[in-house]
Amino acid sequence: MSGVVAFYVKLNSQLSSFERREIYNRQYWFCVIGAVSEDYLALNAVLSLKRFDALILAYLRENPSTSFTLRDLGGKLPTWLANHPEVEVARLELAYVEAFDRASLPPLSAAEFASLMRDSVLSLQPHLQLLDLSYPVDE
Repeated sequence: MSGVVAFYVKLNSQLSSFERREIYNRQYWFCVIGAVSEDYLALNAVLSLKRFDALILAYLRENPSTSFTLRDLGGKLPTWLANHPEVEVARLELAYVEAFDRASLPPLSAAEFASLMRDSVLSLQPHLQLLDLSYPVDE
């Protein structure tokens, strides 16, 4: 592998071609972990940085990126964590990410609100979702 890398990556006085390539390899993983970390800040805090990074690497080995955007990278994390107590934190944080990206409807005007009847049906904005959680994750 070193010979192949040497063909594409020039060595310098301080690093071999392979060592220089390794910097970019590690940088990729730092970028990927960082992208997931931004969506799961509380999970990161609950687990500690070292455990979180290990968890995300294990998750990514089983769920490699299939999207053109890093935004979708952690989308399967709550499902993947189903057998872990941290899943509830991950579910809440994914709901935050999705609330930011999903569409919203205009609020009712005063006239529309005044015309509501007893049998009128109100619903949540499409960017909101109700979560059934077993403990107060947001605390």
